[in-house]
Amino acid sequence: MDKEILIGTTLREFNKNDNHYETQILFLESIKKQTYQNYRLIVTEFFEKNLKETLNKFNLKYTLIKSRKLEFL
Repeated sequence: MDKEILIGTTLREFNKNDNHYETQILFLESIKKQTYQNYRLIVTEFFEKNLKETLNKFNLKYTLIKSRKLEFL
């Protein structure tokens, strides 16, 4: 049985005007193109918009972890 690889990351909002937009898209595309496909993205979510929608467009396996410690931000 293949082992599942967990990839932990934090993403910013997917806003085309954001400096990080292209980098994040390239990151997701590179994960999608991997030959080993038994992985899951573990994504922390703070206040980002369009996060779930964008991840769904890439058809990636992911789990969103919504932060509860927002008083520290």
